[in-house]
Amino acid sequence: MAIRRLVVVLAVFAGVCVVPVTVLTDSTARGTTTVASVADAYVSARYPDTNFGATAWVTADGSPLRFGYYRFDVTVPAGEVVTSAVFRCWAGSSNGTGAVVTTAANDWSEDTVTWADAPPPDFTNQSVADTGPVTEHTYATADVTAMVPGTGAYTFVTSTASRIAWSCASQENTGGHPPALVITTAGAPGPTPTPSESSSPTDSPTPSPSGSGSSTDTSTPTPTPSGSGSSTDTSTPTPTPSTTTVTTPPPSTSSPPPVSTDHKVLVILLENHSAAEALTQMPHLATWGATFGQATDYFAVSHPSLPNYLAIWGGSTFGITSDCSVGSSGCVPAAPSVWGQTLAAGKTAQAYQESMTSNCQTSGSGGYAPRHGPWPYWVDAAERAGCQANDVPSGTTSSGPLLDDVRGGTLPVTGELTPNLCNDAHDCSLGTADAWLAGWMPILMAGPDYLSGHLTIIVTFDEDDGSQSNHVPFVVIDPQLKTALVTARVDHYSLTRWLDDNAGVTRLRNAASAFDLRAAFGL
Repeated sequence: MAIRRLVVVLAVFAGVCVVPVTVLTDSTARGTTTVASVADAYVSARYPDTNFGATAWVTADGSPLRFGYYRFDVTVPAGEVVTSAVFRCWAGSSNGTGAVVTTAANDWSEDTVTWADAPPPDFTNQSVADTGPVTEHTYATADVTAMVPGTGAYTFVTSTASRIAWSCASQENTGGHPPALVITTAGAPGPTPTPSESSSPTDSPTPSPSGSGSSTDTSTPTPTPSGSGSSTDTSTPTPTPSTTTVTTPPPSTSSPPPVSTDHKVLVILLENHSAAEALTQMPHLATWGATFGQATDYFAVSHPSLPNYLAIWGGSTFGITSDCSVGSSGCVPAAPSVWGQTLAAGKTAQAYQESMTSNCQTSGSGGYAPRHGPWPYWVDAAERAGCQANDVPSGTTSSGPLLDDVRGGTLPVTGELTPNLCNDAHDCSLGTADAWLAGWMPILMAGPDYLSGHLTIIVTFDEDDGSQSNHVPFVVIDPQLKTALVTARVDHYSLTRWLDDNAGVTRLRNAASAFDLRAAFGL
């Protein structure tokens, strides 16, 4: 039964009795219902066309990526509201990271859903939940109240940054612990009343000396549920906080570059789309950004393409304002490049170019464009020698130099991977670029460099299409990151600084005063 408290406060003024009447209605819980899933399945980036809807366990994994999908049909009694909704699933194994739980569209079928056609998780929703660490043969739970406003169908997706896969019992599991939503409802609060006024006469023309114009509910407030906070996968070499938010100005640039520890960075550059376009049309990229890390206010520095590539790999545009050819007058950047710096320091540097036909190719052919892999633009002797030896065709996901280096654990300290003109979204769709990434990323993340915590993968765009002030995506994939977010305004020169600092070399040109994005991510 609803409990009502009537508070009447009289304030007497000249000839008027104002009677504010405040009715506080405490909603009383009417029941808790456990709603079992009506469909559940997982999808795998390694097997993009395979359906895993009939399995006894729904798996989440960070490498290679697997997501769990669960759908629930919720009915809330008339006149009641949802006061609590908890997603729960029975963990088949322990995991120090647990899972992120968010929503997706309901247009999928347990019998047919695959990685290729699954509705993308909505990581833009501010109400992303987290199970925190999970323990074998107990319920993993996440508070999803903000995502369940009332009656309806709801799809929840589980993902994890953990490199160790873990699973929840499915509805097909014979253990008797199907995935569920635990829904608590209460009577809806009554309408907010308005003050009433009467004009009965009063003996005193002056206000009451102790009049009170407000009332305070002294009942104990319902405490806000404590978040699960950050959780750390103990299998990663250097645990970091679950979420990193950095909005501060650039730190002092007087400190010397850190000493290189032979950590490896592989930069993948895509073409000509803004963050708003890419992160809504590339579900795999958006998912990696939300699962691992992203810089949300990252900008290219120029138009067209070439000046941006030179900015990243040389710390300056060198006054170049066009997509000029290699060796053209006025289009020769000063040495060194970041690759040249790295090699001179005795470290490894390599650039992998899809559709390139020969090392350090200086002219375009087919889908290859030197301006998108600009090492050939540095024409001095030392740079050209480094380019001839280390700017190579990438090969494919089936064979070639990149696959060999991934499998052999011999990726470079300073690395670039450039798709061809179709797969980088220059000539083809963002969906094509996303599918290309989805083909390579599980391979990169299954290699010994990544699994040992010695590889960071960065995906960004050279520039936007001119419509969004050059605001482009910046996604960081690293086993040490979980839902890391950097909101400070940064640009391509921060990426140059990241590469220089990682190699332990002098910060090139504009990188010397750039924001320390690497430190902001805690890497």
